[in-house]
Amino acid sequence: MKMNASGNDGDDAGVGVKGVVRDALSLAPVAAATVTVSGRLHTTQTTANGEFWRLLLPGAYVINVSCLLTTP
Repeated sequence: MKMNASGNDGDDAGVGVKGVVRDALSLAPVAAATVTVSGRLHTTQTTANGEFWRLLLPGAYVINVSCLLTTP
């Protein structure tokens, strides 16, 4: 997934990326998935609702998401 982070009227406050990770088939939110930004050491986890957010300066980034597969 490629995403751009953009600022608000030149102000760096609140700059970043956010989203929801969903299962490709059921579209259900994926909890506890690991979200990694290429070139950055810090990772983040999705919430119980599949949400994630990451503060980033404006620019182009590659976002990777991974999780363990489980069966109900």
